Amino acid sequence: MRQHLCCILVSLLAIVTANTCLATMDEGFGPLPSASSAVPSDDLSKEIDSYLAAIEQLEYQGGTYSDNLTQNLFQLGKLYQRQGKHANAVEVLERCLFLNRVNEGLYSADQVAVLEQIIHSLSEMQKWTLVNDRFAYLYWLGNKSLQHNQVKRAEITLKFAQWQLQAYSLGVTKYPVQNLALSYKLFDTATNTISKEHGAADLRLIEPLNGLLLTTYLAATNKPIRELNSMQRKGYANGVRFITDEINILRDQNLLDHFRITNAMLKLADWQLMYGKDRDAMSSYREAYLYAQTNEQDSKLVKALFTQPIALPHFPNYFHNNSLAPLSEQIISDKVKYVHASLNVTPKGNVRNIKVLGLTPPQQNGSHNTALRNLRGAKFRPQISDGVAILTEETQLHILVK
Repeated sequence: MRQHLCCILVSLLAIVTANTCLATMDEGFGPLPSASSAVPSDDLSKEIDSYLAAIEQLEYQGGTYSDNLTQNLFQLGKLYQRQGKHANAVEVLERCLFLNRVNEGLYSADQVAVLEQIIHSLSEMQKWTLVNDRFAYLYWLGNKSLQHNQVKRAEITLKFAQWQLQAYSLGVTKYPVQNLALSYKLFDTATNTISKEHGAADLRLIEPLNGLLLTTYLAATNKPIRELNSMQRKGYANGVRFITDEINILRDQNLLDHFRITNAMLKLADWQLMYGKDRDAMSSYREAYLYAQTNEQDSKLVKALFTQPIALPHFPNYFHNNSLAPLSEQIISDKVKYVHASLNVTPKGNVRNIKVLGLTPPQQNGSHNTALRNLRGAKFRPQISDGVAILTEETQLHILVK
């Protein structure tokens, strides 16, 4: 149903960044502390020298394959990461991985933490092909070595699913649509695993459900293709099911988070609007508004959700190249190219009366023209007043361009 789906701009990218992709990892995949924030640089260098000396001594005593080397190599690799020396870290950690396989066996679960660190450093270096190879090995290893640890297996499956989305966005492989199709399958696998282990109302299900929704959207905006046929054919119905599941999970909690519930209800309305189901969308917007008015006590949160148009799709891990807020001084100082425009958003979320208020740089070029041309076909969540979608005039927008 690609012809019915409205998306904002061709130049908008659904990018799951390296940091986002790694955000769910227990160890090593969150932002690592810098040397300056954690340990003074001189002290860090002394620690590295100490580990190098210890490794040399262990090699002298037990040989280059000594099983006592692996932990020292692992810690040395993490120290190099804190120094920002990721090439050094990868070299050391790859040796650690090799020795682990030699001494502990091909399916040793101890390799998991090492692989996660290797992937982190390769991502920092933007060595995407190597990241892809190492993620595939991590997923294979998890299935082999973590048969009795379904929680960790689900985490690894989610990591691999998020990576497939990033690989799709970056065009890492020859056939990116295969990354998209695999990502959908992995999110589905994670959903089933978490549901089986923790129950159908577990909050951990929301992450893979959002992943399924995003992959469904990306498939719908692709041209019809065999690998995505099922996702494209059932896209609207599946999206409604994923969002409804999220709403039900949030409503099944002992302590209700009314703001999250409202957001999920708005997500359903947005999905309906993007697929041209205007009547259903307006009904869902009203239902979300009335729910928030009845249950959410923080008026500022309610105002943020309903009083200004929001570019669609509005998903977790989906980043638009535009902002309704004024650009930060940092962006302006970096001399980023952007268009400053005003526009009207109709009650059905369509864009009208676009006016260019400024260009940076001042000379209009092809990128600026493309951004403005695609803005005309954009879709926004309309402003909601008293449960009814209304016209918003002269909304200002900054559109970053390449």
